[in-house]
Amino acid sequence: MSTTIVQPLLDLQDIDALLRDLQKELADIPLRRAAEENRLADAREIHARANETLKLSQVNVSRTEGEIEQQRGHITKLKQQQALLKTNREFAAMTAEINGAESEIDALENRLLAYIEEVGASKLRLAAAAEALAAEQAVVKEGQKELDDRLAEAQAAAAELEARRREAANACDPKMLLVYSRLLKTRWRPVVPLENNAICGGCHLNQPPSVAHLVRRNQALVTCQMCGRILYSSNS
Repeated sequence: MSTTIVQPLLDLQDIDALLRDLQKELADIPLRRAAEENRLADAREIHARANETLKLSQVNVSRTEGEIEQQRGHITKLKQQQALLKTNREFAAMTAEINGAESEIDALENRLLAYIEEVGASKLRLAAAAEALAAEQAVVKEGQKELDDRLAEAQAAAAELEARRREAANACDPKMLLVYSRLLKTRWRPVVPLENNAICGGCHLNQPPSVAHLVRRNQALVTCQMCGRILYSSNS
């Protein structure tokens, strides 16, 4: 191909293409790492809910046990007072109050059994949630390690390419390099072939015959009349 004039720029562009891919990967790796961390969100939420449920069940058990003890203390006091009563009517009324407190204890004990069962079930759910979270953490840790390893590799490769790029840039004509560098900020690729002897390989504008002729002569830098990309002949 007739690329002698622009060959140093093409060599530089090849390196820039590799650098662009690496830079995209370097920018993507932290996002992928964060996505791995986000995978733990659901498992952590399930674990947190299971833990809160267990705590609530334990609070219910403790509160109900306290209420039972309170009722028993109340019954003890009622019986002590009952022994001091003088009339059958007062005794009967106190007996009814004692029976009511004992019925309340029966209801509280039934409720306590239910809460105790809830504690057992909550412990099982918490253990399962903890196991699932640990398994997910292991997977995420491994995934993040692979990403960290790849990040280190990509950073090393990018540093090597940057060194190669400096060498390639030094091999370019300064004026042509200036045009290339300006184009690089807004156009990719800055250097494109003249396709079918007349069409810009970047914006696909059909070039005037005079432009196509200059490109084929391969004696000076020629740019597209529309997009400004540097053109070279794709014909042998």
